[in-house]
Amino acid sequence: RVRATGHFAGVVLAAALQQAPADARISQAEFKQLFTAKAVAVVDTRAEPEYSRAHVPGAMSLGDADISAGVPAAAKTIAALKKAKRPVVVYCACPAEITSLRVADALRAAGVNDVRALTGGWVEWFNAGNPVEPSR
Repeated sequence: RVRATGHFAGVVLAAALQQAPADARISQAEFKQLFTAKAVAVVDTRAEPEYSRAHVPGAMSLGDADISAGVPAAAKTIAALKKAKRPVVVYCACPAEITSLRVADALRAAGVNDVRALTGGWVEWFNAGNPVEPSR
């Protein structure tokens, strides 16, 4: 049995997540259409200071660590997402959507349907001049 530790474990995890099925991700263009139509629930996985500075309008803050730790606010957000009856798009600011794919998997495991990670995440959304809260 082989165990991955330290940096090697991170590389193995990154490789596995990058090979996620195509339907695990959503393009910026497709997300923008859903966002403009107000037909999507949005989850920001970045740390609270980054979320507070700026985020996609209407995005809920839900960190990976909060889900893992069973933080009550995370459970409340997950319950709201289950009731939303809309597609859920999760974004992060890390390369290859590593955190957003991990959170999307956790949400699916918790019973949230139609969850996808935003390709290019926060960085691409922000750099394209798309709407953010608080306003620029």
